[in-house]
Amino acid sequence: EVLAAAAALERTRERHVAACGEAWRGVLRDDAAGKFLELRDAVRAAAGLDALNSLAALARNDGYVQPTFLPDAPMCPPTLRIVEGRHPILDATLSGGKTFVPNSVHLCSEGTRALVV
Repeated sequence: EVLAAAAALERTRERHVAACGEAWRGVLRDDAAGKFLELRDAVRAAAGLDALNSLAALARNDGYVQPTFLPDAPMCPPTLRIVEGRHPILDATLSGGKTFVPNSVHLCSEGTRALVV
């Protein structure tokens, strides 16, 4: 009896998978045909939101801080200053008591413009 019920459940699952596949093909055939540009733009927007959400979750959970943007000043050239910067991939992958040493950099359009860290 249990084996018969399991076999019936498996057949139902297979029918459900087939019906879902046919429904998806119908959406692609009937609703999406000729709307490539609109769909591409929607997918790009969703991907951008997904990336921003992932960065926000990382910042919230791992103690990252929001960058501070300062207004342009007449006597101050464009500058990028990172104080004790950490790389999220290194933070996530180092194990066994290993720690990442944060790096500080100061790049300026009128001074150092590139560093290999």
